[in-house]
Amino acid sequence: MITKRSSLFTKIFLGFLTIIILLSIILLVSFGIFRNSVRQEIVSFHELSLAHTVSNYENRLNIVKNLLLTMYYDEDVSLLYQQLQRGNKQNVDYLRLNNIWSDIRAHAANPLLNIENIALYFDPLSFVVEKDGTHGADEFFSKYLSSPDYTLDFFDQQMSTSQLLQTFPAASFKNYYQASKELLPVVLSTPSNHYLIAGFLDADKMFNALHPSADGNFYIYNKHGGLLYTSAAEYEDDSIFNDINANQGYLTQNHHYYFYHKGASTGLIYIHEVPMNRIVARISSLNQIAGALFIFAVALSIILAIWMSRRFNQPLLQLIQAVVNQKPPSSMTNSPAEFHLLLDKLSHIFTEIKRKDAVLTNYSFMNQMRRIHSSSPFPIPLDHRDGSFILVLCHINLREHEEGQPVEKVSYFIREFIDLFMSDRFSKSRTFQMDANEVLTVVFDVEERQLLTEAAARMKQIYDQDVDHYLITVCISGEYQRTQQFEEAYRQVQQLLRQRMMIQETQIISELATHIDFPLYRESDLEILFNHLEQGNASAVIELTDTLIEQLRRKKAPAIQYRQLAERIVIKRDELAFLIQGQYQSDRLKDRDEINGCLSAEELSAYLRGVIYDICVKIEERKLAKDDVIDFVLHYVEHHYNEDLSLDSVASKINLSSGYLSNYIKQKTGVTFSEHIMEVRIRKAKEMLRDSSLPIGVIAEKIGYYSATSFNRWFKKATGLSPGEYRRQSTLKH
Repeated sequence: MITKRSSLFTKIFLGFLTIIILLSIILLVSFGIFRNSVRQEIVSFHELSLAHTVSNYENRLNIVKNLLLTMYYDEDVSLLYQQLQRGNKQNVDYLRLNNIWSDIRAHAANPLLNIENIALYFDPLSFVVEKDGTHGADEFFSKYLSSPDYTLDFFDQQMSTSQLLQTFPAASFKNYYQASKELLPVVLSTPSNHYLIAGFLDADKMFNALHPSADGNFYIYNKHGGLLYTSAAEYEDDSIFNDINANQGYLTQNHHYYFYHKGASTGLIYIHEVPMNRIVARISSLNQIAGALFIFAVALSIILAIWMSRRFNQPLLQLIQAVVNQKPPSSMTNSPAEFHLLLDKLSHIFTEIKRKDAVLTNYSFMNQMRRIHSSSPFPIPLDHRDGSFILVLCHINLREHEEGQPVEKVSYFIREFIDLFMSDRFSKSRTFQMDANEVLTVVFDVEERQLLTEAAARMKQIYDQDVDHYLITVCISGEYQRTQQFEEAYRQVQQLLRQRMMIQETQIISELATHIDFPLYRESDLEILFNHLEQGNASAVIELTDTLIEQLRRKKAPAIQYRQLAERIVIKRDELAFLIQGQYQSDRLKDRDEINGCLSAEELSAYLRGVIYDICVKIEERKLAKDDVIDFVLHYVEHHYNEDLSLDSVASKINLSSGYLSNYIKQKTGVTFSEHIMEVRIRKAKEMLRDSSLPIGVIAEKIGYYSATSFNRWFKKATGLSPGEYRRQSTLKH
């Protein structure tokens, strides 16, 4: 008897409740650790922020000091100082003075330096050069840049100091218009020279640009403890400086954090003051949010535990009852879809077994008919019969047989590799050899199609290393849900295979393109090709063949269209051979195998060249059997094509009537005298257009046309292209 304490619902609920309690304990412990970590992270953030500020200040001050040193020892400044020592301003080289003034203006205008002004103060003649011009020293330091802390006497004292470069505390300076700014003086002087250079940095602007933190106050002390700058509105105490005994760190005092960092190059001490209540406030806010979320999560988890326990308990009881009674319930309410699916499987299990037996019988017949090589007696494993599947067809085009082995054996080795490759990545997959050049893989229960696409891409990388021996086309079907759709899926991959392109690489095809029933080349060009083939004009036929192949290449035609074009040319070849010899040229099956063996447009073009040359030789042999009259006419036309040739003039040279000669040429060669002239002229015109840069008008005269317009019209009628278009296409081909 099942009691409430031992019921399935109680056990499920207690299980959920135990998990909730364990997770709550883990969460509380984790939060305590996290809270301490947050405090340390906030402290670390301020330390890193100050370190970044110190780096910015140090770099900026070093740049300014180097700039002042460069200007102090500048040649123009030294020469100006020497001129002023002579005691006469009239002797000053104003060109050099202008150079100095331009440099000062450029540096003061640079927004990255935060320099408000630079002053060169020469003791001789009390002369000052700054960004706005030159002044007397007393006038400059009392009107143009005045501060009660930095008078002319102060700068006179710096002339005799032994320290080369000094940074002084920031003070309020007024300009000529009585506008005040907090400036930080940097002064450079030497005892040997009676002049100095002073840079006045905009302290507030530097602070806003270089210190990203908005919390608390910021201080800069020199190494002797003197305050150089502070962002505080009111400065109270500097006793914190006395407690600093390291290069960097932080102190807590008077409910404040004091983060300090000593500059490596300047020796200045940078201090960032942060009120302690700001850090505490952040942690307190985090505590409140985390506490509220914890209470909400626990309450929601208990509610969900009760609901889930009920949801699982009821259908499980129904499922157990169905198994005991061997009869599924008529309906299941408020249960997950998986339980419906499971009960549906139970109700159809015997019917499915009968149906699958029939399917396996069909596959056995298919296995025998297709000569599938498989390590299993079943084409499809029994444990995967009901899952979804995708077909992957690998079509193999061999270039040569490895060590004289038959195609079937080489294909079998490739099948073994595909089987290992696919089974390693997809445990529910089986590979079969459907034909001598076809390997089929059935992949069951593919979780993500992207995984199959990535596997195919990896196969392409491997196969592309052996393109000199074989080319493989990988066709991937869509996903099918029932094994009865196997035949439909197989038809789909066969349709995908018909989309293989005529390129020298492994191809992956997974989407059906729009089916094209008509050829992607111009039928008119093919008719012209057949006309030239009937005349035995090999060069014209080859050129038109290349044109048709190029049309297919530009339009990205599938390989099947290349084969159809080649088969039509071969059929025409056989028809002409029959007319000449009374029998066909070769076996059609052999021709088809040779065409299918061409795996690129270049290989197909080379094969067709051989076919065209063979038949054209036979046609020429028939037309141009040894005949003195024909030899003379052809030779004469070949060397006088650029003249005003007429049948009467040629006939008179061999004492024949023009009518008799016309019939004789037509009978012996199959074309008229005029057609012979046109063929020679068009050939010569093409050679000149392709191999020279002569103007078209000159070429027209060289082949017997004294009107460029007539030549253009005649050439386009004969070739389908204007002379200019033909020259451009020939240039692109070469």
